[in-house]
Amino acid sequence: MATIDVRGVPTQDGKELLAQIFQGTASTLGLATFKIGEGGFISQAGGTTVPADPDDTTLGYSSKSDIEALGFGVNSLFFIQKALSPSPGIDLVINVSTPFTLEITMFLDFGEANDQGDASSPELFECGVFDNNGVMLAYGTFPRVEKDISKTFTALMKIAF
Repeated sequence: MATIDVRGVPTQDGKELLAQIFQGTASTLGLATFKIGEGGFISQAGGTTVPADPDDTTLGYSSKSDIEALGFGVNSLFFIQKALSPSPGIDLVINVSTPFTLEITMFLDFGEANDQGDASSPELFECGVFDNNGVMLAYGTFPRVEKDISKTFTALMKIAF
């Protein structure tokens, strides 16, 4: 399956951590996990769904770590969480360019996230990146992807600062 481009938006927590890194009071982003889920969409007339725009004004301080609880997918029933791995091409690739852009690659293999608990394939729309304390640092949405055992899923989240 082709790579899905995701425009990531830093949460308020993510913005504050980046400011601390640039000021020298923090040394790392501490990225630890990502979640991909069914929330993050808007239902339109006729039953079609489109990804919600990840507007950073809706992503305040996160006291919860579930992507579906932070303003978009309140009714989402399915998400998968995976640890980020520093192996390039597997789960995490960070590229820094000018202007400063953070790129995070999230990967689900053939056998991952194929059943949302009721023998149906999940329809994925959103992703979030979390630190080692479970605090969401960035969020993004993408066009609907139905994940089943016949395909892998790769999302490339780009966060420009």
